[in-house]
Order: sequence, then C-alpha cells, then structure tokens
Amino acid sequence: MQTVQLDKPPAIGTYNRVVRRLDRDARWATQQKFSSYDTALTGKAVKHPDGEVAVTLFFPVDKDLAATRACMIGWTDVTEEWVAGLPLTVEGIQGMEWLDLRKAAVKHGLSAKGGRPEVEARMIEALVPTEE
Repeated sequence: MQTVQLDKPPAIGTYNRVVRRLDRDARWATQQKFSSYDTALTGKAVKHPDGEVAVTLFFPVDKDLAATRACMIGWTDVTEEWVAGLPLTVEGIQGMEWLDLRKAAVKHGLSAKGGRPEVEARMIEALVPTEE
C-alpha cells in the first residue's frame, strides 16, 4: 500500500481559511484542484489537529468568497479547528487578526481588554514557552 506524502502547511498569516475533503484520497492531493474566478489552488495532503490526513486547501487572506464557494461544492471549512490546533508562537500570535486574537485570549482564560499590544503581550507571556 502506498503511503501518503505529507505536505507542509503554509506559514501562519498567509492564509485566512482552511477547507478539507475527507472523501478524497490524500495520496493524490496534488491532483485535487479548485478554481473560482480569481482563485486557483492545488490541494495539499496535511495532517489535521484531529489526526485526520486530508486533502486541504489554504485560501489566501483576501479570498473568503472563494472559500465559501468551495464549501458550497463539498469542501468542509475547518478553519477554527485548524487554528485551535496550532502551537502558539510569538509570530503566530502577532500574525492573528485582531478579533481572532481576542477570541484566543478569552479561550485561554486571559483578559481581552485593552489594545492589541496589551493583549499580544499577555498572550505571549502566558502561553508561549520560554527557553531557559
């Protein structure tokens, strides 16, 4: 049996939406294409935080409409699960959208009050492991 060659996900902050298909064979992920008006993407075989290996599309920051179209034809939006499963890093926290940053702070039991610099500092201090 042929094993799945996993692809590396794009850098945090370069995509806005993550969608996947579990009904497609991940071994052939690069042959899975999606196109919609101004967007053309090739699938990636990626292991998700829930342990599933699936054909996955990472939509660039300004392509929400295309991601919505993908969901209309059978792709499943797993953006929230994907983001929740990412390890927290300084770059990851600083790359979050403001609303997502506030949601993450509340989810981790931290205050989301104040401006962006205060919330970022609180998140980094509490959640990012320091090397000693």
